[in-house]
Amino acid sequence: MASTPIRPAERPPPPSVPDLLVAPELAALSILDVALEIVVAALLADGEARRAQGAAGREAVASNRGSLARLLALIEERINAGSTTV
Repeated sequence: MASTPIRPAERPPPPSVPDLLVAPELAALSILDVALEIVVAALLADGEARRAQGAAGREAVASNRGSLARLLALIEERINAGSTTV
C-alpha cells in the first residue's frame, strides 16, 4: 500500500483591513497563528528543546496531581467551619 504524502494545511486568506477595524481580535489571532507556526517549526527542528519542554510539561502535570481534591477539601473545611471568606 502506497503512503499518501503529507501536504501542508491550506491557510485561509488573511482578514481584510475592514475586518480588522471591525473586529480587532482577528489581528491578534493572525499574530498568534504566525507565532504558533514559528514555535512549532523551531520545536520540530530541535529535538533537545522538544524533550526539555515535554519533561517540563510532565513535571507540571505531576506536581499538580491531586490539586482538585485538595481544593475541594479546603472548600469543605471552610463550609464546615462556617467561614464566609475563602
